[in-house]
Amino acid sequence: MFVHVNNASLIYQGAKYKGKYILKDVNLDLNKHEFTCLLGPSGCGKSTLLGLIAGFVLPSSGEILVNGNPISRPDINRSLVFQEYALFPWLNVIENVCFGLEHKLKNKEERCELAMRYLKLVGLQDHAEDSIAQLSGGMKQRVAIARALVVEPELLLMDEPFGALDDQTRGNMQKLITELWLELKTTIVFVTHSIDEALLLADRVIVMSKPDTGPYSHGEIKADLRIEQPRPRQLNQLSAQRRQIMDLLYQKENFDAAI
Repeated sequence: MFVHVNNASLIYQGAKYKGKYILKDVNLDLNKHEFTCLLGPSGCGKSTLLGLIAGFVLPSSGEILVNGNPISRPDINRSLVFQEYALFPWLNVIENVCFGLEHKLKNKEERCELAMRYLKLVGLQDHAEDSIAQLSGGMKQRVAIARALVVEPELLLMDEPFGALDDQTRGNMQKLITELWLELKTTIVFVTHSIDEALLLADRVIVMSKPDTGPYSHGEIKADLRIEQPRPRQLNQLSAQRRQIMDLLYQKENFDAAI
């Protein structure tokens, strides 16, 4: 397996909930080139699990391996795209995309050439010299995706990257990331709380939940569903899978699905 999560647990370190589990005994295997969505309500541990895979935090017990190697810290081979874009406002578009290449390519001309290739992939080749302040929210997220992909990571981790966008822009970004994945076949782990988004994008949907709504409840994996429909998909083709996920999460009052 390309990503192997083996009995991984994470315990609160802060004083308020010290000793209580955030995630407990999580097991998950992900295949190379798969597009996987982590789906579930707020507070169920989706972003925490993504952070463990990224290496931002280490598990309290258990282990996580990528391509057979234990994760001990963040690595350029695991790129992360956030909801908040995390771009550098003092750099223009192409300089933002080039930023991650400085330790990979010493030649500035080569960095710019590769950055332009990825700007073309996300449709921003005509905005290479624009400042970040000139861009719309969707354009900023395209820059963030280009910057994450330009280093050609083994694994692209996306933490609700389209959650702050309006519906039309979100739909356009879903179409873009699907096209990029079909072309590049980068392994993607994508966090979302939207059932529809997960069904449109993923090969697999990992449904996460909390056993109860109390403050000491830890997140867990409730189901691992494979979505077989070819892309591009229409939601009316996915009603059975949608109902299955709704049934799994129906009792969760805090589940805010985009329906």
